[in-house]
Amino acid sequence: MNIFSEIYGAYYRAVGRVLSEKSLTKSRIADIFAENAFSESYIATEGKLIPGNAGGWGLLKKNRDGSYSPVTKHLPREIMTLLQKRWLKAIMSDSRFPLFMDGEALSRLEARLKCVSPLYRQDTFRAFDLFSDGDPYGEEKYRRNFRTVLYALKNREHIDISFVSREGYPCKSRYIPIKIEY
Repeated sequence: MNIFSEIYGAYYRAVGRVLSEKSLTKSRIADIFAENAFSESYIATEGKLIPGNAGGWGLLKKNRDGSYSPVTKHLPREIMTLLQKRWLKAIMSDSRFPLFMDGEALSRLEARLKCVSPLYRQDTFRAFDLFSDGDPYGEEKYRRNFRTVLYALKNREHIDISFVSREGYPCKSRYIPIKIEY
C-alpha cells in the first residue's frame, strides 16, 4: 500500500509528528499539520488518518474518550537524503565543526558517512573577512571553554568569564549567552 508519494515531503514529516504523540484530538492533528506541512494538508489527509473512513491508512485508533492514538509500535525514522549527507560531510571538514560534538559522536558520524563524498570542499570558498591569527579550535582547553558556553546557552545559565582584553587589561564579568554565531 503506497501511503506517501515521497518520504521526504511535508506529509511524511507531519504524519511522523502525529505518530509521535500518545493521545490526540482532531484539533491537535490539524495543528500539527499546520505547523509541519501546508495549511490545507490536513484537509487532504484527514479522511486517511481518522479511523473508520474507507481507504484510511490505519495509523490511528479511536479511544473511548474520543481522542486518537497511534497504532504503530515505533516512531517513524527521519531519513536523510544523499544531498543532506553530502552537505553534512562538507561541513564536517570545517575546523569549527568538532566544537559542537564530542569525539565519540564525531567518530560515529564519520563512520556513517565514510562512503559519502562531500558536497563541496572548504577551499571552494574564499573568505576575505577572516582574522589572520584565527582561533585554536583544535586545542582541548579551547574546546572545553566552548562547550561550557554552549552548555550555558542551551540551559539558559549564566557563566563567569575572565579574559585579558586586546589592550592587555584583565576583565571578569558574569554573562548569559544568548546565541553563538557560526
